[in-house]
Amino acid sequence: MQTKGFLWVLGGAVAECGWAYGLKHASSAPEIALTAMLVCVSFTSFIMAMKYLPISITYTVFVGLGAFFVVIAEIVSEFRASGQTPDLLRLFFYSDADRGRAGVKKAKILTHVLALLTAGFCEVSGVFFSNHSKKASA
Repeated sequence: MQTKGFLWVLGGAVAECGWAYGLKHASSAPEIALTAMLVCVSFTSFIMAMKYLPISITYTVFVGLGAFFVVIAEIVSEFRASGQTPDLLRLFFYSDADRGRAGVKKAKILTHVLALLTAGFCEVSGVFFSNHSKKASA
């Protein structure tokens, strides 16, 4: 079943690349309509993937692949249009952004730790919920 989910994510990421590219380059009514259709396909694929995969994995892979495909499309487009080769510094910052997205999962753990520390501080300082104290003593 997970394979089906990843196929939905892959299809959605390709459609996301298409509509992101379309937002930049669409100039006629048919191109704008195609871009709007790709937005619908992208989000529908994302929703379908969530039926088979956890949301954390779905979102991370979807956004990461979408960003990767957009970068590749832009590199190919710029090379074909003007012969410009990819700038290494630009590629570094794109990869840095993707590493940051992957770090969001680790930040979730930090949020839980901070919540526990805050709850402990409130309990020690006497600010903790009074109902909680009554239930604990009963």
